[in-house]
Amino acid sequence: MKRLSSKLALLDGEITHWCPGCKMLHRINVFNPNESTGARWTWNNDQVHPSFAPSINIPGVCHYFINDGRIQFCNDSKHEYAGLTVAMPDIPGGEW
Repeated sequence: MKRLSSKLALLDGEITHWCPGCKMLHRINVFNPNESTGARWTWNNDQVHPSFAPSINIPGVCHYFINDGRIQFCNDSKHEYAGLTVAMPDIPGGEW
């Protein structure tokens, strides 16, 4: 994993970030199409206050938007953050 900022990293050639609801990294296909759907997301290239479009959806688990470094969880997310908007957390692990 290559650190881009405290909030973003490159993993297997794609942008990743920490999801506080799922308590795991989520990958956003910016550079290469998603293997399952062929979808790609746009990114504003800001490593501190990133925005991605469209929404990120892990079907049946987690659904959210990232705008200006804030995660807006949709009501169909299946964790305690559903319906909330929070600042993107740092990726755990300290020095990596």
